[in-house]
Amino acid sequence: MSAVLSRIEADFSGLPVDLPSVADETITAHGMQFTAAAPYEPLVASIANQLQDDVIDNIGRTWPEVDGRPLFASAESGVACWCLDGKPWCAVGQLAGALAANAPDSAE
Repeated sequence: MSAVLSRIEADFSGLPVDLPSVADETITAHGMQFTAAAPYEPLVASIANQLQDDVIDNIGRTWPEVDGRPLFASAESGVACWCLDGKPWCAVGQLAGALAANAPDSAE
């Protein structure tokens, strides 16, 4: 469970959203409960999707984005990833680094 939380917290820390909590092998994210019995990568993607909805509600626009296009969490590839245009773009937990690497001033 701590690995799931670490990946989620890496991408959502500092955003206007309540981070998940853990009790008795259950993660609670904005009122939804996820159990440790769920497959790991789909669990990470499901929690990321739930929190993404909360961030979008709080900031009033899509989040995260790359070049004005939204990213959505999915585990269809076998790894929980932020997908751009339906294709894995970066793993959940690696968003800050991937966004920084994609920033216009980093293309030197």
